[in-house]
Amino acid sequence: MGTKKKDLEYIVPVRWNTKEGQQTKWYIQLSYGRDPVTKKRRRKRFGPYLTYEDAADNYYEVLAKAHKEKKGEPKRNTSSLTFGEFAEQFIKFKRTGEDPWKRKRGRSRNRKSRILKASTIQGYESILKTHILPEIGDRQLNEINDEDLDDVIDFASYHRKSDDSEEERQLSGTSLERIYALLRLMFNLAMKKKLISVNPILAVEAPEIESFTAKLWTPKEKALFLEEIKNYRLFAAYWLMITHGARRSEVAGLKWSYVELEAGAMTYQAPIVVADEGAEDTLKSGSEEKTIWLPPLTVEVLKGHKKLCEKEASKFNEIGTKKTNEINSEFLFRQWTTGKPVRADTLSQYFTRKIKQMQAQGIEISTIRLHDNRHGVSKTIRQSSDNLVASRILGHKKPLTTEQHYGHTDLEEQHEPLQAVIDEITESGFIPPTS
Repeated sequence: MGTKKKDLEYIVPVRWNTKEGQQTKWYIQLSYGRDPVTKKRRRKRFGPYLTYEDAADNYYEVLAKAHKEKKGEPKRNTSSLTFGEFAEQFIKFKRTGEDPWKRKRGRSRNRKSRILKASTIQGYESILKTHILPEIGDRQLNEINDEDLDDVIDFASYHRKSDDSEEERQLSGTSLERIYALLRLMFNLAMKKKLISVNPILAVEAPEIESFTAKLWTPKEKALFLEEIKNYRLFAAYWLMITHGARRSEVAGLKWSYVELEAGAMTYQAPIVVADEGAEDTLKSGSEEKTIWLPPLTVEVLKGHKKLCEKEASKFNEIGTKKTNEINSEFLFRQWTTGKPVRADTLSQYFTRKIKQMQAQGIEISTIRLHDNRHGVSKTIRQSSDNLVASRILGHKKPLTTEQHYGHTDLEEQHEPLQAVIDEITESGFIPPTS
């Protein structure tokens, strides 16, 4: 947490983890008001300094120098394109395929190849507004150099949840890589469209990503979590993710037409994610559909969820809102307020929030990611079966190639491994709500 100096000017730490332990450097951070486009505070940092005292000793000297430079700075040529303006054009280009830099001569290529999914655009906009535009949004595009982009990535590692929040967190290597990838995509495009003469991203090194080891819950922790949410309307979604290793996007796209409760089988088809605009995007383009066996207890859980859906649909229609006709009864898991498929990120957010609430209540449960449950299911399945059966259940891409050569999945071979996952939870004392 930075130490406040005067109005909006701080001395802030930047921390990162190394093999020797956590390292810290200090920067003098000056604020230049809010960006008129993004409404984010514009900040510039000076440093680094090895200690807080070194930064404090140089504070007023840096402040005076910065104000002097700003006062003597020539007026910006408004005809020059700023990075913020280029970012707006870039997003529009990727959303619609309309090229704002297209020359009058020559044929235009296939527009469909340039249009991105709504969820991808949403991710780009979030990265731009949170990490990139506050640093270089008002800079002229052709004046940005490799040091500026290095600063963007370095300073992104020190991140607050909001402008008014004092809580800071270390961004993961994967998040920094996404920031770098977006910068590379944008500046490569700017170079291609001849908006810049030198591509600064070529001199910027990609962030290093440390190897990741998933944290796994014990059977007791799984039982504790499921017991805590057993009355939640989306309990069945978490049951499928924790006991069957379903992806959150597969759960979001699950339809009743894919589920055969009497036969005890379910087919995952094209998983989806719902973007802010309400658009539904398919994910995992390289994956195939998979059919899995449903243990008797899972069948009962889904029967109970089906009754809940029918009851909710009846209440939804009684409200008489303008959105009544938008309820989509073909999906298993829907948003209560709109009747549309549940958002995949909503499932993750609730999962994380509920773990924190349980820990605050003194319940001993580890902090894991929602996706880590797939690793837990995989571990249990492999203890009672082989890798190929586990791959068929979890829907991994490469083993499916083997399946195409050696025949289709036999549902009987899934009985023992899937039942083993459920047994380890019920043996810990948890019985799920059923029909």
